[in-house]
Amino acid sequence: QGAINDADTLDGHTIEIPACTYYENITVNKRLTLQGDGMISTNIYNAPSTCPTDVMTVTANNVIIRNLAVYGCGTNSTGPYCGIKVTGNNCIIEGAMAAECYRNIYLYGASGTIIRNCWVITTWDTVEEITLVGATDSRIYKNRIFRANTTNKVGYGISLLFSGTQRNVIYSNEIINHKYGVYAYGCGFNEISTNDINNDENGIYLEYCGSVDIIGNYIKDNSYGVYLKGSSNNNINRNNFETNNSNNAYLDNSV
Repeated sequence: QGAINDADTLDGHTIEIPACTYYENITVNKRLTLQGDGMISTNIYNAPSTCPTDVMTVTANNVIIRNLAVYGCGTNSTGPYCGIKVTGNNCIIEGAMAAECYRNIYLYGASGTIIRNCWVITTWDTVEEITLVGATDSRIYKNRIFRANTTNKVGYGISLLFSGTQRNVIYSNEIINHKYGVYAYGCGFNEISTNDINNDENGIYLEYCGSVDIIGNYIKDNSYGVYLKGSSNNNINRNNFETNNSNNAYLDNSV
C-alpha cells in the first residue's frame, strides 16, 4: 500500500511486486498496473490486524492486476468479504489467483472488466467465486473456477445478480463442483457460452431472467444441466449435454 500511496507513484505507472508473502489490505485508487512474479510466488493475505475485511479494493479506472494471488478474507459468518473487489471501470485481472474468501472476485457497479486466465478456488462450504452486481460489459473467460472440497455441492461458481447486470459475456471457463455453476437472478442481456461446466448440482441456473444466450457449453455430470425458473425469452442453443442425472434442461414456470 505504501508504494501506491507514494507521491511519486502516478497514474499509468507499474508497481512490480516481488515473489514473497505479504500481509496487508490494499486499496488501488490510482490508474496502475500491479505486476506480481506469478500466482504461486506472489501471495497477498489479509492483514491479521484487520481480518476479516476485503483484501484488495480497486476503485480507480483502468487498473491491471496481474500474476499474483490474494487469499483469506473471512467467511459468511463474519460478512461477505472479498479477495478482489472492483468498483472502477475498464479494469483487467489476469493470470491471478483468488482463493479462500467468501467472494473471491466481486464486481460491484463496474463496467468493462476483463477477468482472464485466473484460478478462483475455495474449500469452504459457503462461497461466491466470481460475483457481478450491477456490472456491465464484462468479459470473463479462460478461468478455472472450482471448489477443492468434493464432499458436497455448495456455493456459486459465477453469479450475475439483479437488473443492472447486463451485456456481460461468460465464456470458455472451467467451472466445477458447486451448487450452481453459473447462477443468474433478475438480470438479462447476458451471454453464457462455450464453458465446461461439470460436477455441479445445477450447471446453469436462471431465476427470473430474460434475454440470456446459453450457447455452445459442455454441460456434464450435473444434477440439472440447465434450470430455468420464472424466466422467458432466453436462447438455449448448440449445447452439449452429457450424463446430467435429473434433466439436461428443466423449465420451471418458464417459456
